[in-house]
Amino acid sequence: MQHISWEIAEGFNFPESFGKPQDTSNVKITPRWTQEESGESVFLTGIYHISANVAFAEGEAPHHGTSTWTTIEDLDMQGESGYFEYAVPLHVNLPRDRVNKDVPVEVKVDYITTTFQDDGSCHFSWQATCNYEEPQAATAQVEAEVVENSPTTTAEASAQEEPESNAFLWDLEEAYTIKTYNLKEIRKQ
Repeated sequence: MQHISWEIAEGFNFPESFGKPQDTSNVKITPRWTQEESGESVFLTGIYHISANVAFAEGEAPHHGTSTWTTIEDLDMQGESGYFEYAVPLHVNLPRDRVNKDVPVEVKVDYITTTFQDDGSCHFSWQATCNYEEPQAATAQVEAEVVENSPTTTAEASAQEEPESNAFLWDLEEAYTIKTYNLKEIRKQ
């Protein structure tokens, strides 16, 4: 199983009238995706679904000009706390020859943290991990089966050191000899 991890962060502002965010609860970040193969790649496309309850301090929080953070204006308010949901894009691109097509790719989220800034913004960060199986080489499986099922002789031991292109020789029932030629000698003749 192969693992690739990366960090993601997303910041949010809320309307000044709600107050300054001071605490979060029930924070859930759930990856949702579809897997597609195209050309030389395996693509995972989807979202990180964020849901959280945010508690606000009474009063208005000053916002410092325009912000690069996402503004959440629609909160389900109950008293001084509000619930919201948001989606962050999820895109993963893996080399097709490195992914076993018989085992689905998985993405999971760990280590969710929440921080609050002086500008009244709330920031979520998390670690995303992609788990996938690499394909087994068919020739490696054939060679392993032959080595396990037959006694090793001197001729077979030297054949085991031959390139994968000679793997078909293992299936021959008659005796055979492998001769190696130095290309420099052949060119001189």
